[in-house]
Amino acid sequence: MTLDPLLGYPEEGSLTLSFIRASKGVAYAVGDAEIREAMIDLAHKARSFL
Repeated sequence: MTLDPLLGYPEEGSLTLSFIRASKGVAYAVGDAEIREAMIDLAHKARSFL
């Protein structure tokens, strides 16, 4: 079961999309596993700067 943090708050998603469109930006959908991998990778790289 995937939990949607915007469930019940559709205006938040609409507001986010309006900012993305106004700035001619881009949004990507990624899964939890990809986010977790990126967080771990960033943590490893940040340690190399300490």
